[in-house]
Amino acid sequence: MFPVPLDENSLAHAVMLGRRQITYSNVLHDADVPATMREIAVRTGDHAIAATPLMWEGGVIGQDR
Repeated sequence: MFPVPLDENSLAHAVMLGRRQITYSNVLHDADVPATMREIAVRTGDHAIAATPLMWEGGVIGQDR
């Protein structure tokens, strides 16, 4: 399940590229949720997600969920 590969459709990619936190209150029913996040939510039971970019000296070094 983890780590999830970083691709253009991943939540991590959107968080790091946008340099902002992204939240979903219901992963299973929100139309904007990447498919990989839906799959993870079904397996883990985590239906609310918040992802935040990890930044250092103005640059993004990763993301935390």
